[in-house]
Amino acid sequence: REGAKGWLLSAHAIGYCSTQIIGGRLADWLGGKAIITTSMLLAGAALLLTPFFSGFGGTTGVGFAQVAMGVAMGPVFPASMQMMARWLPPSEPARACTVL
Repeated sequence: REGAKGWLLSAHAIGYCSTQIIGGRLADWLGGKAIITTSMLLAGAALLLTPFFSGFGGTTGVGFAQVAMGVAMGPVFPASMQMMARWLPPSEPARACTVL
């Protein structure tokens, strides 16, 4: 049971860390707004499907949903930084990053 709890607690982080660099590159290529929008929609879908995965696979299903949510949420932070770098004047990014 302790192993399952540890795996569930780290499942989101595993997915999140795996897509940060790719998310930043995609944000540079496609734009931050598109990446953030897509990421939030996919994360919402993973959240909505969590009860289904739980019924289908139990703890493993919930872990899978958490990994999927982490994969979807990974690009949000680098895409946000990309948007701020493009939209804010050179004197403001530090303040905006602090707020974010």
